[in-house]
Amino acid sequence: MGVSDTLLTDGSRESFAVPVVGNTGSVTFNLYGHVKSICIIAPTDDATYSYNVVDEDGYGRTGKTELTGTNTIDGDTIIYGGCIFTILNATDGNYLVRLYCTPN
Repeated sequence: MGVSDTLLTDGSRESFAVPVVGNTGSVTFNLYGHVKSICIIAPTDDATYSYNVVDEDGYGRTGKTELTGTNTIDGDTIIYGGCIFTILNATDGNYLVRLYCTPN
């Protein structure tokens, strides 16, 4: 499941689900903007996981390890073009992700 190209002209948000099966799941998305925060709703309150975001060339943009349940993480990351959002080392289920962004 992917998210369409988005050019941000004002404050915006991008939302998507990351299905995790076998402890890992990922979604490819295209976004041009400055990520201010990342919100993740885990499938259960006791679900454990890590996440990372890499650009289309595989360079890391942001990530966190050893999270539990629902989290809001302050961000300060520029996203430009195709990226992959990966949930790993995770309890299986659907993780809901929302990126709160501003223009570059």
